Amino acid sequence: MENACCNKGTIATDRECVDNSAEDCLEKPAIGKEAVVHPDHYGGGDNPYECIKVIDAWQLGFNLGNCVKYINRLGKKDPTKTLEEMKKARFYLDHAIQKFQETGKLT
Repeated sequence: MENACCNKGTIATDRECVDNSAEDCLEKPAIGKEAVVHPDHYGGGDNPYECIKVIDAWQLGFNLGNCVKYINRLGKKDPTKTLEEMKKARFYLDHAIQKFQETGKLT
């Protein structure tokens, strides 16, 4: 997408222009804050039960944390992928069970 403010061989990155030899300016689409920080499909920042807060509070680690993450967002992030997300949650739970049986530690 062309950006009128950067028409002298610069590229816009998150509303900043940097020198470039290109004649036209290309604007890098900014990732919305809600897509990365406190997205709604994980509960949102105002929710005391936001997924990342629960994972941290319960000290779940990688495998169990991912299991909770996929269960938490079932039908919210992309309703067409609900079954896939259930399978991902099961994958991480099965992996955590295997590791627990081998090491006696939660992962």
